[in-house]
Amino acid sequence: MLQLKMIVHGQVQGVGYRYSILAGIENNNLNVTGYVKNLADGTVEIVAESDIESLKEIKKIASIGSRNCWIREIHEEIKPIKKREFLSFDIKE
Repeated sequence: MLQLKMIVHGQVQGVGYRYSILAGIENNNLNVTGYVKNLADGTVEIVAESDIESLKEIKKIASIGSRNCWIREIHEEIKPIKKREFLSFDIKE
């Protein structure tokens, strides 16, 4: 089990970006837990827990985003975990 943490920079708040991440997970039927949330500095944080193949899909989904977003860069960190910290994948306010 792995945990991926991403910080997405660009025009990613107020454009449906968080909802596009959740929709991508649901539409691809990925077994992912974690969250996506807006940060005070205008970036979006994504934390996802799953296997490596599902996390690769999350990275693709995050790099596409929503129709009106503009992604400048994505910082990511991945680490092994012993057990899941989250029960589902949610949008945090």
